[in-house]
Amino acid sequence: TDVGSIKTDLQVKSNKSKPVEYSGTIATTNFNLSKLFPQVKFVGPMSLSAEVKGKGLKSEELDAQFDGIVQSIFYNNYQYNDVKVDGLFKKQVFTGFVVSKDTNANFDFNGSIDFNNKVPKMDFISTINNFDLEKTHFSTPQLNGKVSSQILINLNGHSIDNLSGQVNFDNTIYKNKEK
Repeated sequence: TDVGSIKTDLQVKSNKSKPVEYSGTIATTNFNLSKLFPQVKFVGPMSLSAEVKGKGLKSEELDAQFDGIVQSIFYNNYQYNDVKVDGLFKKQVFTGFVVSKDTNANFDFNGSIDFNNKVPKMDFISTINNFDLEKTHFSTPQLNGKVSSQILINLNGHSIDNLSGQVNFDNTIYKNKEK
């Protein structure tokens, strides 16, 4: 369709009193989530292949395991390639691993992000081998450069004004064209 292509081999169980259950494989080619769900902003076409097992379709009832490769996904007007995701999304909490081998966004993530509050609760460690702020559109022209770091984050709070926790940056390097 004009939204993209989806190929599935899923077993689906539906019961009016329970959330829909599913298990199997899913593959997409240039599937554009933002065309299907307008509230999903900044995400463009994606191509992926994954195994999924879970129940629920709405974020508040979703309880699903996901293990797959995102061959490409557009986010913030940049196409990320070769991203491995292995995790669980349950009760609006993602727990798992993400490994990106993209040439401009080479990083890993191990931990959890809880989306139950206005400000997500974060508890993870991430190693950023290379993140190009200009090419991924995460900076203004005066701050364009590349970053590498090991980051440990454990934050909790209901707004930016009452955050508490720990943010630790180790072996951090920022390079721009001059230095």
